[in-house]
Amino acid sequence: MSEIRRLPHGMRAPTQFHKFVTTDKDQTKLVEYRVEEIPESRYDEACRFMLEYFVPYEPKIISKNGQCDPKVLDDYHTKFMNGIKQNVSVACFKSGSDKFIGVNILEVLGRYSGTFDFDRKSKICLDIDKSIDYILDRADIFNRFNVDHYLSGTGLAINPAYCGKGIATEMIKARIAIIKALGFKVTSTGFASIGAQKAAIKAGCVTDYEISYEELAKAKDKNSDSIVEFRVQDLPEEYFEQAIEFMIKYFVPDETFCTSKDVMNKPSTLEHFKHFWQNTASEKLSIGCFKGDELFKDEDFIDIMEPMIFYSKMFDVFSNYKVDEYLTAYGLCVNPEYRGRGIATEILKARIPYMKALGLRVTSTAFTGIGSQTAAKKAGFKETFSITYADIEKKFPKFDFSKCESKYFKYMAKDKNSDSIVEYRVQDLPEEYFEQAIDFMAKYFIPHETFCVSKDVMNKPNTIEHFRRLWKHAFKDEDFLDFVGAMMYYGKMFDVFSNYKVDEYLTAYGLCVNPEYRGHGIATEILKARIPYMKALDLRVTSTAFTGIGSQTAAKKAGFKENFSITYEDIEKKFPKFDFSKCESKYLKIMAMTVE
Repeated sequence: MSEIRRLPHGMRAPTQFHKFVTTDKDQTKLVEYRVEEIPESRYDEACRFMLEYFVPYEPKIISKNGQCDPKVLDDYHTKFMNGIKQNVSVACFKSGSDKFIGVNILEVLGRYSGTFDFDRKSKICLDIDKSIDYILDRADIFNRFNVDHYLSGTGLAINPAYCGKGIATEMIKARIAIIKALGFKVTSTGFASIGAQKAAIKAGCVTDYEISYEELAKAKDKNSDSIVEFRVQDLPEEYFEQAIEFMIKYFVPDETFCTSKDVMNKPSTLEHFKHFWQNTASEKLSIGCFKGDELFKDEDFIDIMEPMIFYSKMFDVFSNYKVDEYLTAYGLCVNPEYRGRGIATEILKARIPYMKALGLRVTSTAFTGIGSQTAAKKAGFKETFSITYADIEKKFPKFDFSKCESKYFKYMAKDKNSDSIVEYRVQDLPEEYFEQAIDFMAKYFIPHETFCVSKDVMNKPNTIEHFRRLWKHAFKDEDFLDFVGAMMYYGKMFDVFSNYKVDEYLTAYGLCVNPEYRGHGIATEILKARIPYMKALDLRVTSTAFTGIGSQTAAKKAGFKENFSITYEDIEKKFPKFDFSKCESKYLKIMAMTVE
């Protein structure tokens, strides 16, 4: 979309930028010309000059037959006025005269600047602006020249009576003084006509990106005769399932690790990826790219998870116990017929050999009910944080804890060395009992869990289904575990927390674009959308492991910088279960982007 970015305070160009000598319009004598800023009192006059001498000759406008359309003319008047108000546009005058000979509407574009848009009256103008954005994305000036701002142009026009005298070239040269005054290194513009392109080359500009109008015409929506607007937005919860199916269909077949393990032909592993993404999506941080007005939530499940995540931060297990990993849980329950026999306590004690087998030192869990809190205390857990449900309700008023027996929400932890191992038998849950175990949890855990009771979850099938998916996620298949293990291992090769001196950062678990829309810069735009997300979350850094060439290229264009890379050949030496010989990508790269 067209943008207007206001100059920073105090950043204003000088009045006069350039002088040169060329012939008068009658070719009889040499005359001095000057290029200077346009006085505010003549803004409207300058815009009308552009309407008269730019619009009728601009190829994209002519291709749409918009040069005689009143709505197009109104839109371009607004567009020119938006640009000229930045106080960097210039006009050419003949010595001793104030008559416009040429006008160049200029604007400052910033990598992180906010945008100003306007309501266009014509679809023609909207389509042209979208095509300009398409070209700007591919030119990628910010990353190409490693700058945060540059001087661009909206349009350059010369009175036809003065054409052929090199005036356009001299006006482009005047930008040198302007960018020096602004403290910039670069000026870049999309020149649409042959005349403007020749003038730019003579002025010293070099071609960074070019596209034929035939190719540009192909950069349209597959079912439309115009370039389409895409938007990146929060992923609505009612589209979670559709989004996950999308990831299975388009991400898994192309992702390097998944390809190496032939995941598309392993239904069990695909199911685990589904559960993983379902769990991730429930955190309400995922985004989707949608075309036009197309749109890609169980509300109670999200409500329940939100305070659990919020209060988990009240006691930092990692720093307090000086560990990098710990064992946690997503629910504990005992068949009512067997309650009162200490079974919950024994199940909790069984975590000790589990922790030893996993090489972990700590287990910590949020216990929401009186029964589980009592059992945890008997098993050797110590309370690390507690809060009354009355206080939780003040923070999260969607809950009604008046019908709940428990009064406190408690985080409790246990160090494996704080108690001796009791004599009992524990075994892995056989795969053929996964569904039965989940049914058991749904039957006996949900009706008594405090948050679930407060939201009446037992009478909400959709919410119960979300809990079932959460528990399924805990029953990992071997290939999925291999994938997660490798990603976690190499994720530690670059410590985002210490290197960027942050306590939190935004990451991701997959990015893909429908193959029919690839090559249009959509992945880059989705990655750029993390910037407002980070600002909204008050985060300074986003970092992700990009496994494919396409995503790595998109990340670089979006402003990500590489912090760590390793060849898949070296990864295979460390994790011989993978076979990367059939994968196109050669490197795994950890890349990050920051906003101040």
